[in-house]
Amino acid sequence: AESTLWDQLAYNRTIGRRLGVNTATYVQSMAWNNCNRPNADAIRYQVYASLAAGVKQLSYFCWQTPRANQYETYGPAVIDIDGNPTDLFEPVSKINAAVQALGPTLMKLDTEDVYFTGQNFGAGWKDLPAGFFITPVDWEQNLAFSLMQDKVSGHAYSMMVNRDYMKPAKVSFKADESIKTL
Repeated sequence: AESTLWDQLAYNRTIGRRLGVNTATYVQSMAWNNCNRPNADAIRYQVYASLAAGVKQLSYFCWQTPRANQYETYGPAVIDIDGNPTDLFEPVSKINAAVQALGPTLMKLDTEDVYFTGQNFGAGWKDLPAGFFITPVDWEQNLAFSLMQDKVSGHAYSMMVNRDYMKPAKVSFKADESIKTL
């Protein structure tokens, strides 16, 4: 559930900050026991939600399909059991290339908080403040906005994530006049 994802990411960020360590997460990339196999859009959502929430290390569960055993069953991952790329290989490779390009900037930032617009999903929900430096024109869109801070300069950054990975969104937004670059 959406609440579980964002709640877990917030919990990990809180613990990481308390301990002074970067956080990591696994992105589900295959069927496993009773969990469905995500498509490329679901993987993209998991990746960008994690980055917006401040995760600094992404790993895939699993990159290559492991052999089933008496306790667990597995579906195809990014690489199949025989070492061949699956239908997820190309889109996940593109996602990884985009993340790698963002990496140098994201590693300099700390996520302070994540806010939401659209449909309220429950306990971990925090409304996007009306005075936030970037806001959607349509507040009904299911979006997440991170508040990130540059560790050295103190400049504020934000990452916007479409919370509905099954429905691509075109987002119009308003930026505060003080913003110099997007």
